[in-house]
Amino acid sequence: MKDKIITWGLGGLLTVLIGLNVWWFMTRGQSQHALLDKPAPEIQLPLLGAVGGAGEAGAFRLRDHRGHVVLLDFWAVYCGPCKRQMPILENIKGELKGESFEIISVNTDDPRDADRVERVSRYVSAGGYSFPIALDSGEAGYQFGVERIPTLVLVDKEGVVRYVHTGLSSQSDLTAQIRKWLDAAPKGGGA
Repeated sequence: MKDKIITWGLGGLLTVLIGLNVWWFMTRGQSQHALLDKPAPEIQLPLLGAVGGAGEAGAFRLRDHRGHVVLLDFWAVYCGPCKRQMPILENIKGELKGESFEIISVNTDDPRDADRVERVSRYVSAGGYSFPIALDSGEAGYQFGVERIPTLVLVDKEGVVRYVHTGLSSQSDLTAQIRKWLDAAPKGGGA
């Protein structure tokens, strides 16, 4: 009898903890992010090269993409939700082809790992992902306030952060957010 009470008590506690974690994860909405409606931090990141080397394809500089809506996808190879989200992003890229929209996938795997470039290259190649992959040393994630992955940050045509989402996003919700800012009239005076 005592064992059943302990088992039920631990099971109940575990259920409450899981529920609180899910609630916290799901309710950490964009309205709470410090960068919303503020200019995006200026970042420069090396791009994963076409043949697997870092920097061979140049560098990604956010300021070079003014006039485009840019979706930054902070992810890592070991992240299960990130792996589920990558095909969604590839679909969105195809759906919005020809529009003023870009996806930059920002890999957050440990920069001290000697096999990082090779592992990321294999993963990207195996998935057939065609959007640019930038390699973050941790600085860009810090500047954008990334605490968990995947985190998506949508920057409008004027360089202002308009949407931040942590966790897996549905294709329809994400496309709606992107379209909202693709269709937005420029406010003028943006940097």
